[in-house]
Amino acid sequence: MRKLLLVSLSVLVLTACGLGEQYVYEGESEHWEASFTASKDGAAVTREFVLTYKGELEELAEIDQLRYSYDAGRFGSETGRDFGGDPPSEKQFTSRDSGNGELLMSGDEVVEVHVRWGDKEETMELRSE
Repeated sequence: MRKLLLVSLSVLVLTACGLGEQYVYEGESEHWEASFTASKDGAAVTREFVLTYKGELEELAEIDQLRYSYDAGRFGSETGRDFGGDPPSEKQFTSRDSGNGELLMSGDEVVEVHVRWGDKEETMELRSE
């Protein structure tokens, strides 16, 4: 019984150590919703930004370009998509980056997002839950 308890406790401690740090930020504007996830597991740092159009896919058929950016204080990113006359085939756009180093997040940040599509623009703030 004591051996089983010791093994269970060891598994629990090892599992908790493997979780690392993770911060999730979410927000929305009139036409878009977004999430930003920053995580660190050991030395590996991963950032993922997901932008989703809230309307119907057909509403994006006339746009030639989509530009979006996020600013999280110590880092940010700007991404563009050129559709070249072919309408978007999905409403969700994802950007990822990863590497080794510091996470540079604390959970208190506000992530500023700017979206420009066609002749429209919106901004939003993403906050940690």
